[in-house]
Amino acid sequence: MGEAHRLVQDGRIDGDRPGGPPVPSGGEALGNGWMHGVPQMLECHFGLACRSSPHYGGAVVCKKIADFSFSETGVRMPHARPQDLPPGGGGRWPAAGEGFRSVQWGDMEVGFTTVDGPRDCTELYKIGGMPGGLCMCPHYGYIFTGTIRATYPGTGLPDDVATAGEAYFFPAGHILIYEEATQALEINPAFALQQCMDAMERTAQRFGAAQTAEGT
Repeated sequence: MGEAHRLVQDGRIDGDRPGGPPVPSGGEALGNGWMHGVPQMLECHFGLACRSSPHYGGAVVCKKIADFSFSETGVRMPHARPQDLPPGGGGRWPAAGEGFRSVQWGDMEVGFTTVDGPRDCTELYKIGGMPGGLCMCPHYGYIFTGTIRATYPGTGLPDDVATAGEAYFFPAGHILIYEEATQALEINPAFALQQCMDAMERTAQRFGAAQTAEGT
């Protein structure tokens, strides 16, 4: 008894001091009455994902993960105008080029699609090897200009048609048809959208290979 002061003197329990004991920087549940598990969840996030503590091999000030910046003062969220998103998913899908600008933020892929005229994606999905020739990514978006039709082959469901000024949701298992020149912003589940775009990239590569073979 009476020896606790020796533990805290000279900053010995400073969890962010290199060489200090692994004391959670979240302070466990001190001052967070009835917030069961919340401080520990935050500690795991900032400690493992952001590596914000020396105990995890990181720096105290700031670490940038993807497009998010974490610091002692809070979190800066990414933002951009649709037309300023990186073309072709930042090089992931070069064939898309300016026609599909996108970036992954957290668990979502934010994409801006520009189509110069009518386009039916039926054959693109088939050639790309998408399951059943259908897009299995649910789409959540908003149309600035143009019209998008979603069909659901083999389901008996009626087509969904979204036009300029409308927000839309097209569930998985569809084919997209752009009925005219269109610009649309979508915020979709990243993994599902990436599977779709990978298939489209394969389609472009096969077309390119076929054209090269014809020219030789």
